[in-house]
Amino acid sequence: AENIAVCEVAAPPFQELERARDIARRLQEAGAESVSIDETPNVYAQISGQQPGPTLMVTAHLDTVFPAETDVTVKRVRHEL
Repeated sequence: AENIAVCEVAAPPFQELERARDIARRLQEAGAESVSIDETPNVYAQISGQQPGPTLMVTAHLDTVFPAETDVTVKRVRHEL
């Protein structure tokens, strides 16, 4: 359900600030530390582990290739989104 909600926030090229704000809010609600958005907008957050170990970095782009007027409602066909 959360994946669908994120996908339904429009994020055409160079206009992904609304999706960045949504992701930042979700990270804060999940307990992430130091959540911030830069001018690009990229979202940065830290989630500290409970045990010592290697650091994991996760990256992904927020924008889509669809123009602003595209309907981004996720459609379900049988068991596929």
